[in-house]
Amino acid sequence: MTRSRPAVLAASALMGCRVVNEEGHALGTLEELMIDLETGLIVHVVISLGSLRGLKGKRIPWPWESIRVDTEKGWCVIEVSKHLPE
Repeated sequence: MTRSRPAVLAASALMGCRVVNEEGHALGTLEELMIDLETGLIVHVVISLGSLRGLKGKRIPWPWESIRVDTEKGWCVIEVSKHLPE
C-alpha cells in the first residue's frame, strides 16, 4: 500500500512551512498549531499571509481539515476560496 503522506510528522517540520494554493502560488507561512487539549488533535493552524488580497502580514486561523501537507514539495496546500475572509 502506498501512502500519499506520512502517518506521523513532527510539529517542528510544519513550523514555517510555505503555504500555497492549489495552483502552487505562495500565500504565506504556517506559524502555529492550535491543539484541542482534550483530544490532542490539531484543530486549526495560524497562517501569516503574504501579499494576498491586501492582507500582507495578517495572521489568520485556518481549519486543519482543509490543509494538505505535501511532504515531497515541503509545503502545505490550502483551498483559498472556501475559508479566506472577504
